[in-house]
This record gives sequence, C-alpha cells and structure tokens, in this order.
Amino acid sequence: YSIEAYRAGRERLAPGGLYAQWIALFQLSSEEFATIARTMAAVFPQLTLWRGNFRDTRPIALLVGSVDAPPLDPDAVRARLADGAGPDAARAGPQFTDPAQVLLLYQGNLASAPDTLGAGPIERDLRPRIEYRAAIAHREKRAGRASALVGAEMVHLFERIFERVPPDSDPYLADVSPERRGL
Repeated sequence: YSIEAYRAGRERLAPGGLYAQWIALFQLSSEEFATIARTMAAVFPQLTLWRGNFRDTRPIALLVGSVDAPPLDPDAVRARLADGAGPDAARAGPQFTDPAQVLLLYQGNLASAPDTLGAGPIERDLRPRIEYRAAIAHREKRAGRASALVGAEMVHLFERIFERVPPDSDPYLADVSPERRGL
C-alpha cells in the first residue's frame, strides 16, 4: 500500500492503463482505508472506488487508479462482457451480462472528492503504518474497541462520495447515459 509501490506500478502502465488495488474493507478501519486511498491518489490523478461484492460483514472493494484513462466506456464494457471477460471468468465471482449491472458496483470518483478521505498520512515503505497497525487494529476490533469499514460505516463512506460527486456530474461517467447513471 506504499507510495513507492504505486509509483512503481504507475511507471509500468501503458497509456490509458489502469492500476487495480483490491482492499478487504472488513480488515480495515475508516482511517486505514483513507490512508491507502490518499496514498494512491497522491500517485494517480484519477481514482475510482468499486465494490467487489455486496456483503455487509465481509465487504471487499477495488480502488482503480490511472494517469490518463478516458471516462468509462459502456461500449467497451459491453464488448468485454460479450467476450466472456477472459479465460478465468467462470471463477471471477458474479457474472454480469449488461454494462448497467457493472455500474451497480461503482461507488464513486475519489479523484473528484478528495476531501472525503480527510487529511492524514501517506503510506511509505520507510514507515509502513498499515502493515504494523493492522495487527493491533485486528485485536481492537475483536475486543470491540474499534470498528472495521463494514455495514453502516461503509455505506456512510459511499454516501459521502456520492454527495460530493453525484453521478450526473461525475466526469468518469460522462459517456454513460443519464438513465444508466441513475443506478
């Protein structure tokens, strides 16, 4: 989750390339998630958040960063879905057949709403706070002294992002029809 790792990834991206970071929200506090997202945002000028599932107790999410990727292209999504989404699609989880279904996973544009992440540290290789904090946080969560980014807290984060960047004004959704943005 370090800025050095994200910089190394950015250096290797082809033009229009995407960098994907899976996040187990149920293992992180809001503060830890914000640190990871702030760190990615410091490297990638475009940053979006996607749900990886619809579980409220063990949610996962996907942060997608890019330097120069265009807005979401519904025709490209449709073509990729028609193509079967690659050879491992059968093992990839929920199977979507319509680009509108994919939009159900979209949780917002963090690049256009950086204040939702608050002020705080950037993760660095020299001082890996998340790595060391995770074990402590896990014990605190199990003891009921801290909470993970699940349930109402997770929904609250998603709502804050949508309030700051409603789908109708989200530049990442510029090529998506208004009725599809309503999803």
